Amino acid sequence: MDSSPSPTTPKLNDKFYFADDPMAIFLVEDQLFKVHRHFLVQDSEVFRDLFSVPQGDGAEIEGMTNERPIHLPGVTAKAFTILLEEFYTLPSAPSYFGPWETERSVESVESVEERQAREERQRKEFKDRLSLLEIADRLGFNRILKVTLGNMYARDIPNPTRIRLGTKYDLGYWLFLSYEELLKREESLSVDEAEALGFDRIISFIKAREFMLQERLEHAGAPLNANNTPTSIETVVNKFFTMKPW
Repeated sequence: MDSSPSPTTPKLNDKFYFADDPMAIFLVEDQLFKVHRHFLVQDSEVFRDLFSVPQGDGAEIEGMTNERPIHLPGVTAKAFTILLEEFYTLPSAPSYFGPWETERSVESVESVEERQAREERQRKEFKDRLSLLEIADRLGFNRILKVTLGNMYARDIPNPTRIRLGTKYDLGYWLFLSYEELLKREESLSVDEAEALGFDRIISFIKAREFMLQERLEHAGAPLNANNTPTSIETVVNKFFTMKPW
């Protein structure tokens, strides 16, 4: 009698065994993209719903041929490329998931050419991150949206853009930084900042400025032994702007 142990059935790895991972073809602007469905379905409820819709009997399945691709209206080819690079990028290649390079991360002394190259690289990276945020939000890639926002250095973002992003994605800390910057400086609002704030917050800004000015005038005329500690910017922001916990 053969006493050797009977062979066991191999276990399917629950993380890296893709039983059925067909490709999908998309038409974005005037370009065709052919990619694996797995990444899209894994991270996006929009695509999970799209690929779960049953096809009619005998109907050609959308996204299986170049002649009948899945259309993504309102999405640019560049933005879709940036999104897909997050799934297909090699480990050695740059990823927008990584920390944002800022002047604070540059430790060595730079030449003029190196500084100009870095600044140009930062401008491109910033534009690409904005594109990634927009398409991730539009197509329901919530994890990518959250991670990308988390890796952006809020203090280095231009104030009007920071206000818009902070408002759109409900980022209390970003909005606080913007309001703080506006109230600390002497300059009036720029047109872009005013458009980003909107009417209600412009009124809040004016009231906050008036409060701070009145406080300075009162302190200037007060006796030297009086308590002239100014109200903190954080208190002023919370007093005049609607702020959520952050």
